[in-house]
Amino acid sequence: MRRTCLMAALILIVARPSFSQEFAQYTSRTDLFAVDFPGEPTIKDITWKTEYGVTLPGRVYSVENARGRYSATVI
Repeated sequence: MRRTCLMAALILIVARPSFSQEFAQYTSRTDLFAVDFPGEPTIKDITWKTEYGVTLPGRVYSVENARGRYSATVI
């Protein structure tokens, strides 16, 4: 039993880097942030209306792949 648990832990430790290698850091110098995305994001300009009626410019950075959709909204 102890050996089985040790082997399972070893497999997870070895396999973990292969999952994280898919993600790369994306840095936006325009909006002054950095985030890890699984690929190069598409950028969409948006407008955001606040609860006080003020309209602000913003951007949505997003990546979609087989595992899901990842996005970051900057206002």
